[in-house]
Amino acid sequence: DFGERTADHAHGIRNHVHRATLHGAVEQRSHFGIHFVLLYPIVGRTGVLLLSRTDDGSLFVSSDVLRIGAVIVAAGMSSRMGDFKPMLSIGSQSIARRIVSTLRQAEAEEIVMITGHNADALERHLEGCGLTFIRNERYATTQMFDSAALGLDYLKDKCGRILFTPVDVPLFEASTARALIDSGAELACPVCDGKRGHPILIAARLVDGILAYSGDGGLGKAMAACGETMIEIPVNDPGSLRDADTPEDYKTLLGMYEKR
Repeated sequence: DFGERTADHAHGIRNHVHRATLHGAVEQRSHFGIHFVLLYPIVGRTGVLLLSRTDDGSLFVSSDVLRIGAVIVAAGMSSRMGDFKPMLSIGSQSIARRIVSTLRQAEAEEIVMITGHNADALERHLEGCGLTFIRNERYATTQMFDSAALGLDYLKDKCGRILFTPVDVPLFEASTARALIDSGAELACPVCDGKRGHPILIAARLVDGILAYSGDGGLGKAMAACGETMIEIPVNDPGSLRDADTPEDYKTLLGMYEKR
């Protein structure tokens, strides 16, 4: 009955939690009369809820673990494109605004954008979008992993799980991000036509281990070494695979958008 009461209470706390399912619980009593639920995920549209209760039966949920965050890396110099990628248009929106809009539709509450090259212009362009901007002042000499690390480190104590994407993958669908969130996975990526795409879902508890990685191979290798298996979530979303590195890539993306 504790499981039923916990699920009911969670629904009361956040009324947009849907289809909650219980996957088991492990309790540990502290010396202060509190039962901490170490493993009690309720997978729903806000992610994984970790709940605790006191001896009198009261339940409490950390608001942070209910939150979905997102990191968009947009610090690069766009050297292969020959133009500033985040502010190129696809349809009526810029690439950067389109990604922000998609993440908002997927219910990402706290979105961090890592800026660097043309930071002033991009931040002005996105003013009013409710973003947190973090600058990688060393963008010209560092890699994407370094920029990603800034955002992941900022969000790790503010959100339960974090969506990550570079800014040049603008056509993934909100339903793809939601599929990752609703999977209940700690580490997950979309797979379309047998290929992995973006965004990537990372549980906040994994961030310190990922950031501790000092080998080669960037974020991909860091995630592979973090001790959690990457769960592949099948999606029918070619946009999750397409980036905009070159003018030819950009033309392909425009063609994909027009066919939608």
